[in-house]
Amino acid sequence: MSNCSEPHGRPFGCLRHASAAALPAALLASVLGCGAGEYQSRVQARVQEMATGSEFAGLYAAQTLGDRPVSVRVPQVFTSPPLVPGAEVPGEGAPPATERVQPGVVDLPGLTYTYEDFVADAEGGRIPFYLHVGAANTTHRAFRDPTNRWVHQIKSRLPDQDPSWERVECDTPDGRFLVWQRLRAEGEQPFSYVSQDGRRRVVELPGILEIYYRVEGDWAITLVWRVPSSIAPHVGLERWAPMVAGTVSLAGQTEPAGAPMH
Repeated sequence: MSNCSEPHGRPFGCLRHASAAALPAALLASVLGCGAGEYQSRVQARVQEMATGSEFAGLYAAQTLGDRPVSVRVPQVFTSPPLVPGAEVPGEGAPPATERVQPGVVDLPGLTYTYEDFVADAEGGRIPFYLHVGAANTTHRAFRDPTNRWVHQIKSRLPDQDPSWERVECDTPDGRFLVWQRLRAEGEQPFSYVSQDGRRRVVELPGILEIYYRVEGDWAITLVWRVPSSIAPHVGLERWAPMVAGTVSLAGQTEPAGAPMH
């Protein structure tokens, strides 16, 4: 179930799997003597807390993006440490090839980590999928807003696509939501396929490119998902992408709880 929605008609559906019957006795006792309105408010708040908490259980704990004051939680479908541009891959003895680290279709300023994992195919090979995470400092003189550039790059490299940005709201583990810009396109993209004998080769496969972009404080944060279309249902892209976006946090962030950020 997705926990990210367009801002209009934002559902209360994230809570539909929770029930007031699941409330612990301690909560019920704490609201005795309160007015009906306050009681209902506390019940709804607790139901929401339980519902969102169970949804985010499939994510790892928050991980800081290197020396940047930005953290994110990623799904447990990624079972290996992230790839770091220029750094040796554990167990491989060499840095990762560019096509494993970079998104390929678009450039990504401030790229920090690339999460890579695989789904086995019928031939015994492994089809990769990726989550690229970047955080760029907007106060640096070289920084330029990349949103228009990415649209042009996608149109150039995926000619049959005409993508446009949409504003979406992604639920957070504490019951708030974060506002992101999202851009989605589909088409032939390069993927680093691993054959049955362990050899890698770059292949062009129909794939989904989904970009989440958000500026918070002095940081422009980007999440880029690249998943071959044939394995997208197995990866759970529709579930994980908005959920990960909802976990992004900036150290020292002091905005009041419950308020959407930029």
